[in-house]
Amino acid sequence: MTGKDLLEEAKAAYPGNSDTHLFEVQMPYALALSNEVLDEKFDAIVVDEAQDFSDEYWFAIEELMRNQDTGYLYIFIDENQAIYPRHGNLPVAAEPYYLTSNCRNTAPIHDAGYAFYAGEPIDAPDLPGPAVERIGVGGDDLQADAVVRRVRRWIVDESLRPEDVVVLIAKRPKKIAYDLLQARGNAAGIAWAMEVHGRGRHVLVDTVARFKGLEAQAVVLWIGDEVVSDEQWETVYVGTTRAKSLLTIVGSRGTLTTLRAKSDAPAP
Repeated sequence: MTGKDLLEEAKAAYPGNSDTHLFEVQMPYALALSNEVLDEKFDAIVVDEAQDFSDEYWFAIEELMRNQDTGYLYIFIDENQAIYPRHGNLPVAAEPYYLTSNCRNTAPIHDAGYAFYAGEPIDAPDLPGPAVERIGVGGDDLQADAVVRRVRRWIVDESLRPEDVVVLIAKRPKKIAYDLLQARGNAAGIAWAMEVHGRGRHVLVDTVARFKGLEAQAVVLWIGDEVVSDEQWETVYVGTTRAKSLLTIVGSRGTLTTLRAKSDAPAP
């Protein structure tokens, strides 16, 4: 519309190649530049996933408002999904309004995921569903085999559409998991979409971090030993609660034992 590439201008103004620099410096500056080239302003702005916004974004967002005194700024935030280390000070003084009903998950998935949640109590849904499946096997190759078998049973035996199934990777490096699944996909008759959303007749494979805020009918969460710590519980919470109806968790036996102990611990 303007002929300008604001992100490229931001990169030229603040050179750097890391993801941290992109999200914390270049993109906020590009957003601020948009206020200089666009005439359009808004009476109300809704910001979702606001836990991922650092302070540098908020000035530019407020500048998008036609009148900051009379306009409406709605901010939705889940601190338990703060898996990126970018915490900003929210530009609001009002007390938060808590949404305490879980409208996404079945009761078994809620119980599995909210064991790793801290904050305002959330009401469990009344929606029944299958128990969460946990598959503990050792080694990346065997775990990849387990992921593929689970996905194939859902699609072939239970007639789920491939696009309703998502494999989420919560182990590092992700490339190892991607390569292992890719090598097994053809033999199993599964077409993967690696980090490509919305591709028909394909099963999406993505990371927990990239899929945050989204949902799928059926999820296989391939979890690594490195996320089983108090500092990484957000990853477990996010990964499990992306599933609406069916959830399978694949990992080492030690990892699943740790997760089970956390899930079975009494609420504080």
